[in-house]
Amino acid sequence: MTENRSLWTRLKSRLSYGLLTQELLDRLAKFGLILYPYYVVREMPLQRPEYETNNIDFEARFLDESELSIVTEIPERPRDLSRIRARLEHGNCFGVWVMGEFAAYRWYSTRDIPAAVGGAALCPLPPNTLYLYDAFVRPPFRGQRVAGLMRHKLHNELRSNGAECCVSLSLAFNKSTRRFKARLGAEETELRFLIALKRSGGIDLRIRQNRQFLDTPRFTRLRQFNEPRL
Repeated sequence: MTENRSLWTRLKSRLSYGLLTQELLDRLAKFGLILYPYYVVREMPLQRPEYETNNIDFEARFLDESELSIVTEIPERPRDLSRIRARLEHGNCFGVWVMGEFAAYRWYSTRDIPAAVGGAALCPLPPNTLYLYDAFVRPPFRGQRVAGLMRHKLHNELRSNGAECCVSLSLAFNKSTRRFKARLGAEETELRFLIALKRSGGIDLRIRQNRQFLDTPRFTRLRQFNEPRL
């Protein structure tokens, strides 16, 4: 009964954000068939006055390694601590607290730009460029502009440390994420399609390139499936 209620809650949430098609693709992926169209996105730092915190009790900073359990123990999204800790080899986690309560986080990596799923590197990062991934806002804080505030503060922190540009990936059917990024000035530079069977590997294809930004391959094979870095 609890499992059915959890599934129904997830479906209602996905419907509210227009993610029904993505939910179906995610269900197929659980059975080993992966069909993910996705965009490579170029994000630039912004100076947007509407994303100042004003009188909100808002704290945003990078987490220390000793604080990582705050990410892995979120009830709505439990994670494996050893896997999360391994990410620190190539990046860090940026967290947000609202009224003293942990509200959201986003990771960055200095390693490479991955395919949407599979662990394979799509291409190396250009100089002074970082890869942003795994953003999450806890349900009680959604609709309060926390995601925009987090992005604004994170980009400013990264820019102060020498980053000139950031790259992220967006699943094509995740329209809410795509609208959010577009509203903040991000640019979808190319559309790719990942087709794979978990036990047999797969392929990642470039479908369309809107702008020459990264040295991505037209076609690449995927032979392993590690933790997604989307």
